[in-house]
Amino acid sequence: MLESVKISRRQSEIRQALADLVGKTEPTEDETRSMETLDAEYRTNETRYRAALVSEDEERREAGADLETRTDQERADLIDAFEMRQVALALDEAPAGGCHG
Repeated sequence: MLESVKISRRQSEIRQALADLVGKTEPTEDETRSMETLDAEYRTNETRYRAALVSEDEERREAGADLETRTDQERADLIDAFEMRQVALALDEAPAGGCHG
């Protein structure tokens, strides 16, 4: 999973936790400390998120440049390998007992 996606998910969790805490009319000392800790983590993650996006964008550009130099067969082979990895990942992440849907 991309680092930016991981950070984005954590940011969402932090926002939810802060929303729960901010809604309290008289937070305890622990809750106040928790708000401060979550706020600091959120600010740090914003910097990390921007850095991850820059890094991932550079990786995408390099990968795109690499693909432009490949033959049609090499591209087809890469796409096939990618699709197989996606299938394997989906099967690996599926809940025990198979798919239910």
